[in-house]
Amino acid sequence: MGKRELWFCGSVNETSAKALLDGLIGLWRKKKARITLYITSPGGYIPVALAVYEFIRTKSIVLQTIAMGQVASSALLIFLAGKRRIATANTTFFVHEITRSWDSPPHLASRELTRLAEATVAEQKLMCRLLAEETGLSEEQWQTLAEQQTYITAQQALEYGLVHKVI
Repeated sequence: MGKRELWFCGSVNETSAKALLDGLIGLWRKKKARITLYITSPGGYIPVALAVYEFIRTKSIVLQTIAMGQVASSALLIFLAGKRRIATANTTFFVHEITRSWDSPPHLASRELTRLAEATVAEQKLMCRLLAEETGLSEEQWQTLAEQQTYITAQQALEYGLVHKVI
């Protein structure tokens, strides 16, 4: 990687996000110039991806994101943080409805399940709103794509406004 380049490869979780943020902060503090982030990720934990997105946007980090391979699920938020978004010609994006799983506790009361469902719906709406704000599609269109568990080609992503350029 070059001097102002980072690579994000793998699942979105607390460990990978901290490593990414540490790298971004280090480059940003040295020189407030554009940073390029190469990304391929199956997605992961939505709150963590949202934290990365918000950090980049609130710090006004000039970030160019380049999607390679596949960018899926919550990783779309990290990709969206780029002021300039590029995809390689063979990149695919995957959007789906947010799902939840848990190991503990194994049994939840009905009100806990209701709160969990409400939180999941709220996260889905937020994801669609952010996608809509950054692209040419509406929240409703993004929701439909999510419900259909849609793979998006690089060319479609260009048409949707998800990417600015395909290379």
